[in-house]
Amino acid sequence: MCQRVYVASRHDLPTVSRGARSPFLEVRRATQEVSALRFLQGDLPNVYVAGGHAECGCGFPAETTDGELDPKRLEAADVESLHALGEWLRPACRNGGTVRLYLCWAGQEGEPPESVRTVSLSDLQEPGVRLKHGEVLTIGGVVELRRRRTRR
Repeated sequence: MCQRVYVASRHDLPTVSRGARSPFLEVRRATQEVSALRFLQGDLPNVYVAGGHAECGCGFPAETTDGELDPKRLEAADVESLHALGEWLRPACRNGGTVRLYLCWAGQEGEPPESVRTVSLSDLQEPGVRLKHGEVLTIGGVVELRRRRTRR
């Protein structure tokens, strides 16, 4: 069974084609017919479908809704895909911006989320982190601190 990661953002983000320059991430705009849009959009009108290193849209480390780990072990390529997704999300999360992710199995996009959670963008970079099927994940913004120059 193939998974889908839907991403909603306030900002228009670039699409990404998987290839030599991006072996771990592919992102395309979601069509308006996708039933998962109702769980994501609200104030975030731009919706995308992200896929990891695998051709089918899979390739992100995941756990099931009952908390069990995905049967496959945590593969290095899955971790790279999640890292690439985090880097792609970074511009949308600047200055306190947020995005929402919804991970589900293909064909189950219309099923309501089983859980909702908020994390920071840096949480996606933590070792061993996994996305959870059937969960809407709000990713909080990145606040960039600028050093103030003081005159002496």
